[in-house]
This record gives sequence, C-alpha cells and structure tokens, in this order.
Amino acid sequence: MAITLNGTTGIDAGASLEADAITLAGANVATQAYADASSQTVQMGYAVKTDTFTLSTATWTDVTDMSVTLAAISNAANKVVVTVSLGIAATITGAAAFRVVRDSTAFGVGAAAGSRPQATTTRIAFTTLTSDGANGLSFTVIDVPGDTSIHTYKLQMAMQSGYTGHINRSPNDSNGTGIYQARAASSITVTEIQ
Repeated sequence: MAITLNGTTGIDAGASLEADAITLAGANVATQAYADASSQTVQMGYAVKTDTFTLSTATWTDVTDMSVTLAAISNAANKVVVTVSLGIAATITGAAAFRVVRDSTAFGVGAAAGSRPQATTTRIAFTTLTSDGANGLSFTVIDVPGDTSIHTYKLQMAMQSGYTGHINRSPNDSNGTGIYQARAASSITVTEIQ
C-alpha cells in the first residue's frame, strides 16, 4: 500500500498506513517516490557497566560486564549493529585501543598491515597532562555473522605499554565533590536487524 501526499486533494493513505512507498504529487509539489527501507529490529540486548575497570597491558582483554549474548540469529543475511559508549581515562598521555569481538572473532577493525594491531578505534592522551578528569568515547560497528547461531558480543581493550587506562573513573580516582572526580557509566547495545 502507498501513501500519496497530494498538493491538490490532500492525503490518500489507501487502506493502510504501513506504506511501501510515499508519493508526493499535485500542482504545487514535485512528484517523487521514496521506497520503504523495510529494516526491522529482530532482537536487542544490552549491558550497562557502572563499576570501574583498569588495564595496564597491551594484550587484548575483555572489559568486564561489557558483553551481550543474542539468541540465535533469525536469518543468515541479517546484520548485527553494536554500539558502545564509554567513560574512559588514562595516566597522562597513554593510548588505548578498543575493538568488539563476536565470540572470539574481531570485526569492524582496520585492515591488517605488518605487525600493527587491528582496532575498531583508539584514543590517545585521555587527559591533558593531568591525573584528573576523563573523557567519553562512543562508536558503532556492524557485523554480518552469516549464520543462524547464538553469538556473544563483547568489548575488548588494550593499553599502550607502560601506561594504565581506566573505564568509568578518573586516573587518580580521588574522593570528592569536584566534577572532575565524577564516575561514569558505560554500555554496549547489540541489535539484530533484517
């Protein structure tokens, strides 16, 4: 069924408002049709991390409480959208890298090039030469598992050698009422769409 917005006669929605096309027509409107993208959410899961996490290794490490297990993918052609939101900090100018893995397979990462690590995103110098304060970081990646299995999506982090990174807290984590001493929350949302 289609919806027609007619500059002369008004709106004709036919028998249904669940349109597969929208048409603009009439003496004062240029005619153009817009096809319905028909993407639909099949299932969604999320996790919220309110405690802190600290890492001082260059080895890819699972961030605790930042994983979501989906039920079996309903169609092998479906996509999975993963959105991560973080409150992060590091000592002085340390660099951190982040990636999302499906079970144990990383995806949405940069192309292989020599011995360079493959990450989804990186952050350098979380704080500007100070041990106080933190920054937010958000990113979205898309996966096509290509099967109908149950999968777990999780966030991994790696730190520049010799530096320490933190999630949901400032580097020195001093107690007080200053905004720079605030603790944050992080989350991961996983959505299957068709």
